[in-house]
Amino acid sequence: MRKTIFILLFLFIKNAMATEINDLINYSYTPTEKVDIKMINQIMFDKKIKIIFTKHKDGSEHEDNVGKVVYATQNILAKISINNKKTEPLIEYKSVPVNGQKILNTFCINEKKEIILILMLSYGDSSRIFPWFIQFRPAIFTINKDGLIIQNDKFINYFNNDESNLYSNNIIIDNTEDSEYKPYPYYTEARILDRAYEIGLCEKNSNTTKIIKNKVYLYETNFKISKMYLIKGDKVTILNEKTDDSGQKWYFINYKGKKDINMWIKAEAVDIKE
Repeated sequence: MRKTIFILLFLFIKNAMATEINDLINYSYTPTEKVDIKMINQIMFDKKIKIIFTKHKDGSEHEDNVGKVVYATQNILAKISINNKKTEPLIEYKSVPVNGQKILNTFCINEKKEIILILMLSYGDSSRIFPWFIQFRPAIFTINKDGLIIQNDKFINYFNNDESNLYSNNIIIDNTEDSEYKPYPYYTEARILDRAYEIGLCEKNSNTTKIIKNKVYLYETNFKISKMYLIKGDKVTILNEKTDDSGQKWYFINYKGKKDINMWIKAEAVDIKE
């Protein structure tokens, strides 16, 4: 019976991964030149963090199949504000292809009780020798107790394929038969956060253990409900939190069962008194 449950869980996770990658590939073909990247709002400790993204033409242009001038790439500028102070530049991504643009964000806490911010830019491209692929470009920042923001290059290689100093291998290829190819693994917020704990960038011990009040379903990245759930009395560790556009607060949790589960739950599902 236990073996059957394990096999079913393995197949569920494998199918979920395949679905996530297929969704990413499909989105990577979407023209996003005029699609806004969502603003980030996050509260950590005593700091209210706001990050906005703006897109700018970079002079790279060509004609489409009907002779209309279109832009092949553009620059994306991220600006940050802490506790409603004046916004300042955080990072500018240069020459970003205009299809499938997306920026994931993850926050966690390091051993010094500083805030770690990880941004993961991705987009669709075919500019090199490969067929169509998704390119990933990670960036890491430390926000100290005084609100000083420092770009953290010490750990960046750990988010590159093979831990190299190049992000050019951080790709997921559409429709390849190359047996040597290894898809880039950090393509969801959950996977990015798992990696941050694995390499010691963030500290799990700084998080809070809570008890589930009633049966609650677990949600995947982008808050898609799954068939998995926890029951009253289950203990979870809160790894991260986020508020969506509708005002719903979410916790990203770790549940230690026969296998570790890292997924999202609605914040009201946990007993705040515990």
